[in-house]
Amino acid sequence: MIRHICMFALQDEDHDNVVAQALQLGEPLKTLPQAVKGEVVTNSPLAPSSNYDICLVFDFETMADLDAYQVDPIHLAFKNYVVAHMKSRACIDCEI
Repeated sequence: MIRHICMFALQDEDHDNVVAQALQLGEPLKTLPQAVKGEVVTNSPLAPSSNYDICLVFDFETMADLDAYQVDPIHLAFKNYVVAHMKSRACIDCEI
């Protein structure tokens, strides 16, 4: 099984609205058939603001399933929106 963890730091301009829109676009990712399970979460308001803003944590049976997820139109809509507002990104795909 592959766990895909991807974190995004977003630009400061219109930050709260960008986070809210990213969460809205991320919610349908949980319904994609390639993923066994998934979460789209934000940094806690109690945590340091220097942390990443949004995190995707998704599990896939195989790397091929992750590859199919990456090109799904729902994922591409999320990705294109976040990339347009992103400062930085960190990602890992680990075997679990």
